[in-house]
Amino acid sequence: MRRTPLLVGQLFLVGLSLGQVAIGSSQNPTAPSIWRRHDLNRTRPPAITPPGPTVSAPAPSDAIVLFNGRDLSAFTRASGAPAAWKVENGYMEVAARTGSIRTKESFGDMQLHLEWASPNPPNGVGQDRGNSGVIIMGQYEVQVLDSYQRADTYADGQAASLYGQYPPLVNATRPPGEWQSYDILFRRPRFRPDGTVQEPARITVMHNGILVQNNEVLFGPTAPVPPYRYVAHADELPFTLQDHSHPVRFRNIWVRKIQERPEPAPGYIPSPVTLTDAQMMRVLGAYYRAPAATATPAQVAAAQQVPAFVITREGPQFWVTMGNAAPLKAFPTTESQIYVPDRGAFVNFTATAAGGQMEAALDGSTARATRR
Repeated sequence: MRRTPLLVGQLFLVGLSLGQVAIGSSQNPTAPSIWRRHDLNRTRPPAITPPGPTVSAPAPSDAIVLFNGRDLSAFTRASGAPAAWKVENGYMEVAARTGSIRTKESFGDMQLHLEWASPNPPNGVGQDRGNSGVIIMGQYEVQVLDSYQRADTYADGQAASLYGQYPPLVNATRPPGEWQSYDILFRRPRFRPDGTVQEPARITVMHNGILVQNNEVLFGPTAPVPPYRYVAHADELPFTLQDHSHPVRFRNIWVRKIQERPEPAPGYIPSPVTLTDAQMMRVLGAYYRAPAATATPAQVAAAQQVPAFVITREGPQFWVTMGNAAPLKAFPTTESQIYVPDRGAFVNFTATAAGGQMEAALDGSTARATRR
């Protein structure tokens, strides 16, 4: 069967997902696994043969191209001095002991694509073999290493590991000298105003088109050693390509900045309408919820004293009072629905079949209140 080349760069035009996860294990809730960091007894991920070979594709139209094979103008050393790595034949190569390089531009949530190749002929063993790294925001590292058919280093330090925290799900490494690809989706950590963590960082990695890190939660910077602790930092920071004194090569590096989906501007009213006086009068009044069948006499009395909603008006303006809260402005969107911007909620009105009594409920709620 003819093998179709993988067009990397066209593979991964997707957004960042967000969900609830269990952080850590019950035995060790501050680390990603019961395994100790760099435990040589840790199970190695199974090796697979990725599709290929890696064929560079153009960057998407909204990408920031950081390296196009010609120069290092998008990179600098940590000191601010010009990047000193070698550039030739469309790739850059680590110049040993000249220092790691980092992007001049800063990034937060992003989709990062890059291609790399470990030295051929290979040299060294373990971590001293084709070692580099992609260090996002200067502190969250995706490891670069010659891990082809090798098991002479710790699992959480091989190629495509989240260094010291997560081994890859599989070993998708190609032989030394062959071009490989990383497609990295990174969601930065969110911090509260007091510097505490509101949401930890998350990362997904595709290695040579194979999913090897699946929306993993980072438990803090990947170095130094545990315990992992976040320290509040800027929303955008440069990422680093590491000089580990090995002539690792890189090419075709681009980034797409991932933006949050836009929310309506403050005061946005979805499709407001103008009602007649008769239409407005139809929904005015106090609405009470019926107590539950299991309610105590005290709960029944309370339900009869405090209405769930009180709908009033001042000229063309509706006001909604919910329980004992202060009145809030509301705007009609249909004859039987009003929108409360401060709550981001709709109140829906329906007339009962029996007697034409009016009922009201918050959008999506089955707890209805009846007007008295």
